[in-house]
Amino acid sequence: LWPVPPGRFSRSDGLEAWARAARADERLAERLAALDELRERHGIAIVEPPAPEALDRYLVEDEATIDLALAIRNSFARGNRNVVLYGPPGVGKSTVPKRIAAMLGMGYVQITCARGMDTVMLLGTDVIELGPEGQPHQRIRLGTLAAAAQYPVVIELAEPAELDPDFLTNINQLLDEGLLTLWSAAPGEKTVRRHPDCVIVLTSNTGRADKHLPESIDDRAGVMAVLTYPEEDEEAVRIAVQALGLLRDGLGARFDPAPDAPPVAEQLPALFARAVATQRLVAHLRGEWA
Repeated sequence: LWPVPPGRFSRSDGLEAWARAARADERLAERLAALDELRERHGIAIVEPPAPEALDRYLVEDEATIDLALAIRNSFARGNRNVVLYGPPGVGKSTVPKRIAAMLGMGYVQITCARGMDTVMLLGTDVIELGPEGQPHQRIRLGTLAAAAQYPVVIELAEPAELDPDFLTNINQLLDEGLLTLWSAAPGEKTVRRHPDCVIVLTSNTGRADKHLPESIDDRAGVMAVLTYPEEDEEAVRIAVQALGLLRDGLGARFDPAPDAPPVAEQLPALFARAVATQRLVAHLRGEWA
């Protein structure tokens, strides 16, 4: 969240207008109320959006990320709030839904899928409870995905290709029709309706051992993108800026983020040299793990 360096990064007027309009929207109160309800009613961990005065930190980014964010904005304007992102580990796939949530004043829910994961964790399970008069009754306790999809939040579904292929049919229905079918024998409604403002971002790794999502899911995305690692010098700048953010209380360094200020390599040459060395090590390790 530390201010990014000038010269390599820029601000988009279009993104800034989109974010400020969303936060001034009359539905902002509903988005914020959804945070408490998801926690209290469903016990879901959710990341709150930053305060309005901290919004500027999310509006400055490199040109490639700005282009992706503008594509997402345009997709949302057309009514499609589905995003699919591919890329190697550590490339920043999860950063995208977090940025969307921050800019639009929405909560962020991350669901990480794993091989063999029981889908009741996502859909829900039937439970028996005692009523006011002591009579047992059956109802469904919603899982994380089914509960969160009913609210104006940003959901990241990480590695959904690891799930049962039959369950991915449910995901298609959620992305296409805004409905999620519950596998329940309890009386009552068997489907959950997706909130019209709910954003769903599916992220998937692209390593040799990783599974690819079905084309049917890609086809339902308003934006489908493959993210790659930045160029070496650009990544070194990002590492230096992140270090400034982590160490600013004890580093004693001063960094001027003004548009006309010198780049970070000139302002803090010693720190930038360390960042370059770190980037080269990270790049080497990536080659070893590939």
